[in-house]
Parts: sequence; C-alpha cells; structure tokens
Amino acid sequence: MPSTLQSEIGVSPSGLKWDIDNFRLWESTQADVILYIPLQPQLAINLENQRYQVGLTIFHQWQAEKDNITGGHVNFTLTKNPNLSPQAWEELQAKWLKEITKQGYSGSIKPKFLPLPIRQLTAQILLDSQIGQVKQPGENNTTPDNSATCLLWLDLTAKGGVAWEQGLKLRRLPAADVQLEYEYPQLLPAISARIHVDGKRVYHAVTAVLKLGQDGYYYGDASQIQAAWANAVKEQAIDVELIGTLPAQLEATRQNLVNNFIEQTRQRLFTLLFSPQVGNVSQSQNGDNNTIYILQWQKDTDTLDLTFQLRVEGWTWLKGYMNADINTLFQNIDSSYINTVYQETSFPITVTVQGDPMISNVAISLSASEGKSPESLVFGSAGGTKEFLATSRKPEDVTISYQAKVSFTSATWPVLETSNTATVAQGGNRIILQPGKWIDRLKIYFFIREDNEIQPLAELNKDDYLVVNVSYQGQHLQTPIKESARINSQEVMEFVFPLDPKGSAGQLKLSVLGLINKKMLRTPPQTIKADEKNVYILVNKDAIQLVSKESVISEDDELAQRLLENQAHPVIQIQN
Repeated sequence: MPSTLQSEIGVSPSGLKWDIDNFRLWESTQADVILYIPLQPQLAINLENQRYQVGLTIFHQWQAEKDNITGGHVNFTLTKNPNLSPQAWEELQAKWLKEITKQGYSGSIKPKFLPLPIRQLTAQILLDSQIGQVKQPGENNTTPDNSATCLLWLDLTAKGGVAWEQGLKLRRLPAADVQLEYEYPQLLPAISARIHVDGKRVYHAVTAVLKLGQDGYYYGDASQIQAAWANAVKEQAIDVELIGTLPAQLEATRQNLVNNFIEQTRQRLFTLLFSPQVGNVSQSQNGDNNTIYILQWQKDTDTLDLTFQLRVEGWTWLKGYMNADINTLFQNIDSSYINTVYQETSFPITVTVQGDPMISNVAISLSASEGKSPESLVFGSAGGTKEFLATSRKPEDVTISYQAKVSFTSATWPVLETSNTATVAQGGNRIILQPGKWIDRLKIYFFIREDNEIQPLAELNKDDYLVVNVSYQGQHLQTPIKESARINSQEVMEFVFPLDPKGSAGQLKLSVLGLINKKMLRTPPQTIKADEKNVYILVNKDAIQLVSKESVISEDDELAQRLLENQAHPVIQIQN
C-alpha cells in the first residue's frame, strides 16, 4: 500500500547515463539504484484481457446506394512503463548490468533498477490535417501530474477513416509522429553556464546527415534529425562555458554536466531549426510513411548565432523527451481493434479511465436512454478502455449517464464519486475519467545551506536528523490525514493527498523538527497555499528554515528568494 508521504530519489549530480536498447539509464542519488526510462513510448495494456488500450471506430453511411466511410476516431493510451513478462524483465536487467559494467560502472554488485520519477507528461502528435485532428482528452488538455500514462484522441476525416482502416489491414498507417515531453529530477550544484550556438557550424553538421530535396531544402525523419543533432554536438557547434566552481567531487564528471546543459537547449533549438511536414511531403522526400522535418535554413547565409544563459541550483526538474512514429507504436495492432459503426442506426460509447498507482479501482455504472442495456464496469489501477455499440434511429438525441466511484489504496482516503449526463450530440458517449486529477502532490526539498548557497553533496551529521510533519483536512474527509517521516538531502519527499471532486478547498499544514548539532530545533506549523507545488527546508548549524509562499523572508536571504522564484526549474535566458 503506497504511503501518502514518501521519499523519491532522482538523478545524481554526476549526471552519469547510458543509452542501451532503447532505454536511458541514470546513476541515481542512491548508491545501489539505477534509474531507467524508455526513449520511446509504448501503448498501454488492459491487464484484464492483455489487449492494448486502443480503440478505433470507423463511421459508415449509405450514400447513393454505396457504403461510404465518413470519418471515425482513434483513442489510445501511451505509457512509459515497459510491457515485459517477469522473465523478460529479469533478462533485460541482467543485460543492462553487464553493459554498464563494461562502460565503467563500479557501484553496487547487484543494483536495483527503478523507473525514473517524472512529472508534467505531455504529448503532441504531428498529423496531416486531411487525415484528422488531434484531441488530448481531459480538462484544459492536461495529464494528471506524476502520471506515467497519457491519453490521446484523434478525430478522423473521411479520408482519415479510409486510410486508418486500410492502414491497419496493410500494416501501413498514415504518417504521424508522437512526441512526449516530461520533467525529471536531478540534484545539481549551484552553477551557471553560457551556451553558445554557432549557426554556420550547426548548419554544416546537420546538412551532412540530412537529405537535400529538389526544392533546395534539407529534409529528414525523426531518426535522421536525432543523428544530425548528435553530429552537431560532435562537431562542437554548441559550446558550453561553466561559470562558477564545481565541488571537487564533481570535477571528474564535468563533461556529463556540459552534455546535460546542451540537451536542455535542444528543444528550443529544434523548434527554431525545423518544421514538420506531413502529408505528401513525407512520401515524396523520404519514400516512407514517417513524418518529415524540413531544415528552415536553406543555406549557411540564413543562419544565426544564439547564446543562452542557464542557471541551476539544488534539486532541479529538467526536460526529457520520447518520440515514436505512429507505425512503430501500432505495429502489433490489427484489424480486430476496428469497430464499424453505421451512423444512421448506431453509435459507439467509449469509456476510458486513466490509471494511477494510488487507485485501487474505479467502479462505473453506465446507462443510455435507449439502444443499450445498462453496464457495470470496474477498472483497476492501470486503467483501461472499453467500447460498446448502441442503436438508435436518432443517435444524437440519446442521453448517456454514468456514476463512478473511485477507491484508493490508502485506507485513510475516502471513496470519491462523480457523475454526468449528456446527449451524444454533446459528447456524452465519450466518457473519459482521470482520477489522478483528484490527487494533488506537494514536493518537499531539504538542503543544507552555507550563507546564500546550497551544498548539494552535504549530508547531516551521523547523530542529526530531520522529521517532516504534514496534515491535510477538508470537507470530503471524515478525519484529517496526518503523516510524519524523516527526510534527507539526497531525496525529494512527496506528500500525496486527495482533492474534493466538488472543488471545495482543503487545508494543508507542514512543520519540521529535528536534532541539529545536539540541539532540538523546530518550525511552527505553516499553512501551504492550494496552488503551491514546492516547499523548501533549509538547514545550517543553528536553525531550520521552512520556505514557502507564506514564509516571511528577509530581503538579504537571496537563497530563499531564488528558490521561490525558480520553483526547482532551470533558469534559461536567450541573450541575443
């Protein structure tokens, strides 16, 4: 049973990483743990039937005595978690250990491989508008924070419906690229960097890899763009100058830090350098069914130089990326996933639940005003998708109702309920539940300070300790949630708590006590604002300081002011 107050490790200050078999492995802040994340997303699986969380509905109508496809929709769930059997997982871990040992890893003899903690997972699909439009389900098109999955929905045109139906049968779908962006935590020293991009060097390094089109522009698919970027880094088209002094223990890994800073500027440069071309361009320029990108600099006189200033400090959430083309993602999806609907007499009802490890189950009662018998559905923590066919002479007027109860793994959390009634014309037949949006998270960071600087590698003395006390109460809770746990500077602590689906605000309070240099110190309970995602504990030899939006901070406390302003993110500025 997951605790509501739990510690979370991140990437170590060394930034040591290995790319092996389509996975990226990171050295963590814990000596016996290696963190991993795939470089490509995968389709999530329904655990109860081992089928993918994919739904494809093709709309048909009889027009002029002919059966015509008029459109459709595709909905699917992406995940960062590998879909492997226990035996395959054991074999993969053994292979990883063998490979990283060859490359110089000298940590634990038998390290644990754990998923890289991520948050702010977002997805983008580059799709030809003649094929369809992309919808990301949910309020404000967002994914619940800390979610390992992402829901996506494509509304298909008539042309798109034909292309997808034929594409699944022929295993050749219309070109589309799926790009995922996320944030991951790394413990970093307080340091700045000046990153200079030499435009002409970038141009010549990139065009050495890409293909020249008949129009005089350079083109490439996602894999070619990746190779072109690697060549630009190799040719030193991007120069990084570290400003400040690294701790002596990190001097040996200086280049890892430099490479990581280059990676953080990559997406900003990508949107400047390339634009996606979908549709006919992908076929004529590449001969394959992939999305093609065009380099916007046609010749080296079109280039420009750029300079970035980047600053990091302590626990920092950095950007990471995954991408895959739609044909790779759907390589195991066949025509059995196609639902054919004749719109004159029938319509689909789709129910999708996005999973979360804090969820025990989601029970849904579903009914329609006509054309469909009631259904009782239960989804586990992994979520899933189910689709039903209903019949009616006027589908758009049919009313769909549902009631859902969400049970959590924590015995102290209440069962949350939600319901809705809407017609098909209002979208009532597309039911998407994201219980993770009723779960909030507060990150708690602990740093040892020296004057106005963080000491990222410092730890408390052997006999010292800190304890975090958290309480949360609200109208939806019968009793307040109270938790206490020790915290250390090499981990991030996270407090997880349920929100009221009806929107009433709860009250969150936090305090800290501990033994520092043989003195018992404590902070008074402090109320944490509802929109606050990060709080900071600063410790020196004489005091414990709790830093939040409600804290009273002196004008000369530059460190506390920076932490509140930066909110555990790198500060990146373009200087020209």
